[in-house]
Amino acid sequence: MKTLETERLILRAWKLEDAADVFAYASGSRVGPMAGWKPHETLAETKEILRKFIEQDDTWAVEYKESRKVIGSVGLHCREREGIAFDRELGYVLSEDYWGRGIIPEAVSAVIRFAFEELGVNTLLASHFSFNRQSERVIRKSGFRYLRHAAESWRRYDGAVLDEELYLLERADYPFEIGRWMECFIREMKASFSDRVAFIGLQGSRARGEASEDSDIDAVLILERRNPEDLKTYREALRRLPWNAKACGFFSDLETLLCWDRADLFQLYYDTTPYFGSLELLRPLIGSADVLRAVRIGACNLRHACTHNFLYGGSRTALAGLYKSAVFVLQAERFYKTGVYLRRRSELLPALSGRSAEILRIAAILRENADLSEEAFERYSALLQEWAGELIRKYAEIV
Repeated sequence: MKTLETERLILRAWKLEDAADVFAYASGSRVGPMAGWKPHETLAETKEILRKFIEQDDTWAVEYKESRKVIGSVGLHCREREGIAFDRELGYVLSEDYWGRGIIPEAVSAVIRFAFEELGVNTLLASHFSFNRQSERVIRKSGFRYLRHAAESWRRYDGAVLDEELYLLERADYPFEIGRWMECFIREMKASFSDRVAFIGLQGSRARGEASEDSDIDAVLILERRNPEDLKTYREALRRLPWNAKACGFFSDLETLLCWDRADLFQLYYDTTPYFGSLELLRPLIGSADVLRAVRIGACNLRHACTHNFLYGGSRTALAGLYKSAVFVLQAERFYKTGVYLRRRSELLPALSGRSAEILRIAAILRENADLSEEAFERYSALLQEWAGELIRKYAEIV
């Protein structure tokens, strides 16, 4: 078994010497039952299971670099599921002491890459018990699309009969590529809503070509008309897409959209790349006063939220989010002054000066790393509050 390495982990072949580490987490009351197996009762039992792992050679030991301890496992198993065509089934286990740290997504990502790029696998299957939301998040974050519910498909060691949720990931969907994903999105939306689809587009960093690996997919879906049940239909359609954990965005209907606050329509129109249909019917509705309103509302919201976070929250992540919102205010003010909308930050920065330019530069810093010292947190919070206050006062008398 080939050794795989990530930033924090080494995925390697098993050794009998790993037994003590494995027994430490496998004997707990929560790890095994979540995966369907009985907690280990003795070290001898753990050693026997490790012998099987070594013989089968389809499971990696997950070693944490910092401690050099084995803290879990990831496997690619040759199994069969009735009525489902796939090559390998993905499985994983992690010590409870390391839950919530992103360890398993990191390990699974390395194994998926190995499966597609080196083993030549075409389709992976993954599953979780219906109650196991932690595992669901891992699977969705790893790019799998939802396949189906499997009722009473697993009899656990304690006699409990459990339901499973099944997912697939195909080589064609790996690695993530926004153009290919949008093609899948359009196909799924048309299949789900038929001739009611009026517009499909993309906003945000992925539309601007400024996305990082973890960036959301800000998809826009507008229907001719929307029914109460459409929310559930949309949610289920998203689950059938690969990489659906990245999906977010805007969902509305034309009738409601045409009654929307024009300040919001400004940002929607200018920051959305169309993939199907057009938003040109919005353009005549957006006037200079609406753009100014976008600046004012944005500045007021930033001033209040930044003050609240400083006094009661102290969240670095929240501050980074506020600086991200400040970029939209910068774009709106620039458009109000010049009539030119600069979507990309690389275009916007040379057009700014003074505090406005500093706000954009800090937004870029926080996008990469929001782990601030107390001094930096206080300084960045003060700057954002002062800048937002200046905007509020600057445009207070303009009608």
